[in-house]
Amino acid sequence: MQVKIMEDDTIEETIITIRCRKKDEKIKTLVSILQMQDHKLIGRYRGEDYMVSLDDIFYIETIDKQVYLYTQTTIYTSDLRLYEIEERCIEYDFLRASKSTIINFQKIQSLRPDLDGRIQVTMKNDKKLFVSRQYAPILKKRLGVLK
Repeated sequence: MQVKIMEDDTIEETIITIRCRKKDEKIKTLVSILQMQDHKLIGRYRGEDYMVSLDDIFYIETIDKQVYLYTQTTIYTSDLRLYEIEERCIEYDFLRASKSTIINFQKIQSLRPDLDGRIQVTMKNDKKLFVSRQYAPILKKRLGVLK
């Protein structure tokens, strides 16, 4: 793969063009990562609302009907329901890990098989999460392990 960057003072907005033989999974992932930069969720922290970039979110979880957005340094709350966040984030490399958790695929550090078909996921912030047996095949397919 070749990467070329051309600077141009005359343009208003950055344009990214990808030239490829075929749009495969690697290209789809690259596009997802690039698009993630411009998409945000509103998170509340200490009574103030913040625009939280999807790229900064490690995982999202619901506890006692409250949704939390976990970043490297801050835990935000959200007024959205988990399924609403899933609908907004699923195309940007987020995947459902369990009924109460959505993880950012780009923030996964390592994986380990666990009991009963679950998968233990260690995030890049060292937090350990579990992908339930129900959602494990989706993760395996995303990794290319399962067709």
